[in-house]
Amino acid sequence: PADFNIKKLLDDATEHERTVYKSDVRLRIFHNSDSDWIPSCSIDFRNIENVFLPKKDMLAVFDRIDKFLNPKTKQLYKLLGMKRKLTILFAGVPGTGKTSFISAIASKYKYNICNLKYQKTTDSNLMTLGAELPSSSILTMEDLDCVIYERKQHDENHITFAGLLSFLDGTTVRDGTIIFITTNHKDKFDPALLRPGRNDFVMTFN
Repeated sequence: PADFNIKKLLDDATEHERTVYKSDVRLRIFHNSDSDWIPSCSIDFRNIENVFLPKKDMLAVFDRIDKFLNPKTKQLYKLLGMKRKLTILFAGVPGTGKTSFISAIASKYKYNICNLKYQKTTDSNLMTLGAELPSSSILTMEDLDCVIYERKQHDENHITFAGLLSFLDGTTVRDGTIIFITTNHKDKFDPALLRPGRNDFVMTFN
């Protein structure tokens, strides 16, 4: 056609490549709405070198994640007929770097972050969200103590304690799910929440 412009076509293709490249080097953040995950924003990857925490503690977390992601671990879970899930609890007072470390971990492993918003999230929605978690994503459940102790046990419009325990058992989550829980008051957690299998690793922030 007379109006065909090869230069514009190439420029458009280059711009598309730039857009794709930018999206590949940024951390995507999702939040939930009812039973769906909605893209919220994207942020720059966080360099793990800029996280100032005890090195031995960080290495212990990386070691746990590396073992979880190892193909041999995946094969073992498959042989046992179990769904693969890893839950890590970060406990400590506000401002000690829990959320920043999660961002750095997601950046290191090139995972996205799905932030669970508790408002109007029911037991049923929680199960669906776990099953429909976007691939290569970390699920974060921040300040979980607020959910447990500020809501009634049988409030049908919110997550119940029984529903939370069932979710953390991992039977309905996507295979390969990594969950990070944060709390300022681990001492208030019911022992049932800390049972191995529901919580696999605890790091304390001071």
